[in-house]
Amino acid sequence: MIKFVVENYIPSKKNETRRGKYGNWYNTKQPEIDAIILQFKSQKKEPTITENIMVFFDVQCKSHRQDLLNILNCLADCLEKAKIIVNDRQIVSVVAKIVWGVKEPITIIKIEKHRKTTNKNDR
Repeated sequence: MIKFVVENYIPSKKNETRRGKYGNWYNTKQPEIDAIILQFKSQKKEPTITENIMVFFDVQCKSHRQDLLNILNCLADCLEKAKIIVNDRQIVSVVAKIVWGVKEPITIIKIEKHRKTTNKNDR
């Protein structure tokens, strides 16, 4: 099992691009995303995972306005950009928990290799 801890705010992928003053598009949440990627890279101890995985997310947020699924999407993309995993399609099982109203939020992510289960009805 591989464990990562992300401190501070996790932005959602929703409404991340905006039109600037001169008509240019820019990503408003890129500084927060870059900080998450740096935290992942600093905690990475193993080579990039290439097989299917199960991921356990324990998310803490300050505000009720944040949506769990958008946060998970952002974290999966950050795992890919930090080269923890090759592609976020490798995530075949997710267990997620969110807690709101935390003054200093911390997100804990645990990654395990996916265990293949056999079912008698699959034959």
